[in-house]
Amino acid sequence: MPVDFPPPPNIYSQPTMECFRMAAVRYQVPLPVLFALRDAERGKSGEILTNKNGTYDHGYMMINTVWLEKFRQWFGIPAPVFTYNACYSIMAAAYIVRYEVNRTGNFWKGVGDYHSRTPSLNRHYRIKVEILAERYQRALQQRELYLAAGNSQ
Repeated sequence: MPVDFPPPPNIYSQPTMECFRMAAVRYQVPLPVLFALRDAERGKSGEILTNKNGTYDHGYMMINTVWLEKFRQWFGIPAPVFTYNACYSIMAAAYIVRYEVNRTGNFWKGVGDYHSRTPSLNRHYRIKVEILAERYQRALQQRELYLAAGNSQ
């Protein structure tokens, strides 16, 4: 069952912190996890990569064609939007994680399912993302302490 997918403003064609924040808040996916997914995927806007199983990954967050078809059916958003608009891609990634977390009832399994529902692939990906997310969480906490001490950005 799909959840609401509000499109971000068109001005966000490039990845911005605001795109990540909007996605994190809207879909209740921690910001460090979204950053970690980005690092794990290593996509670029406009990029399309072929997978071993014959599907394709599109854009900044490497949204798979299986999901692109769902977004087209459920919301009428065509694949090129996610391929070329980084903010849409970030929102889609957060949506997919939230969808999978809701489906499985387990946060980290849902994160792994962003990549694959195959148990071994899921586990490997989930561990990778969790390690990256922990690094981002520490970095964000250090930044907050720095700012709380009266330092400027």
